[in-house]
Amino acid sequence: SEDTFSATTSEIDKKFWDYFDMTTTAGYVNSSLEISDTLPRDQAAVLATYGVLLAIGGLSNIVVLISLARTRRRKSRIDLLMTHLVLADVCVTCGVIPLEIGWKYTNAWLVGNLMCKLLLVVRAFGLYLSSNILVCISIDRFFAVLYPLRVPAARRRSQQMLYCAWAAALACSLPQSIVFRVKRHPRVAGFEQCVSFDAFSSERQEVAYTVFCLCAMYFVPLIVITVCYVCIFCEIRRSSKELVEKCIHHGIAHVRLRRSGRRVLQRARRRTLRMTVTIVSVFAFCWLPYVTMTMW
Repeated sequence: SEDTFSATTSEIDKKFWDYFDMTTTAGYVNSSLEISDTLPRDQAAVLATYGVLLAIGGLSNIVVLISLARTRRRKSRIDLLMTHLVLADVCVTCGVIPLEIGWKYTNAWLVGNLMCKLLLVVRAFGLYLSSNILVCISIDRFFAVLYPLRVPAARRRSQQMLYCAWAAALACSLPQSIVFRVKRHPRVAGFEQCVSFDAFSSERQEVAYTVFCLCAMYFVPLIVITVCYVCIFCEIRRSSKELVEKCIHHGIAHVRLRRSGRRVLQRARRRTLRMTVTIVSVFAFCWLPYVTMTMW
């Protein structure tokens, strides 16, 4: 229902905008905005958290990129996919966190309308791309397990999926350049903000756009990732059962010959189950706070 998505981005922008109304906000001299030299404690804590995340994310991604670049063996499909996943994480780390730090520190937009549109596109692009690359990895693993003999087409398929992932991320993030723009406060001289309110002609359109963003960034990738890894687990489980049935059918001698293979499949099944639960859970729970706040 529409009430589910009542806390849209534009409404948050409006509340933030109203905060700087001269009739309700102190600290203005001659209708101009006064910048305080000290940050509120909660704002300083948020900035410190962003700084820690930026340092950890930046260093870890650099380490992974160097490790992948120094690999002397022929690059596999997984290496290719992991490289693109790291690049997506770099887009998030270097495109989202510095923007949020600057925005939180100034509480205003200081770099003009063009950068407002460009940086908001970059911010959304990194998030879309990260989800899309995880979908590509899941689909690649799905084909590797269920159709292992189709090796010649596998690398070409991975490259095509990556092209689609980048193109889809760009297509989904470009509307941000239309939704966001700089507006000058009508009663606070010198105060400008990059906002999204009044970008839609009706609340229904805004709700539809919010639903689209959530589906493209979270719900559709989550469904695809879950289906792929559940299918992988079911296939390994089926192969393990078939091996046991063949061993029973051919007798004890054959059981001894097949025992090592059965143990391998059992370990693979347990490992796949853990991997499935871990990947799906991490993706779901890491995005859950953002999705919950958007849908609240």
